[in-house]
Amino acid sequence: MSALEKGHYDKLFFDGIAVGLIDSTRKKVAKNSKTGITGVSVVQRKNGEKYLAQIYVNHVRTRLGYFDTKEEAREARLDAERRLLPQKR
Repeated sequence: MSALEKGHYDKLFFDGIAVGLIDSTRKKVAKNSKTGITGVSVVQRKNGEKYLAQIYVNHVRTRLGYFDTKEEAREARLDAERRLLPQKR
């Protein structure tokens, strides 16, 4: 039975946004993450390996771009969090 079926929707989402996204510092990084950063993944492109930064808001994925370094992708992700996600109340 999923958390939504158990009635935990209010604890998981706030205004349609996953609570873990509001404060990504609280969220654990996936065990299979190659970068160790939420919202940043390694992808193979024609011109070599790049870092893809993306964010999900209201169940819609927004790709922030491809970056040469993990640090650039991380900064893009943090900037998007500040702009797009609601502030904690």
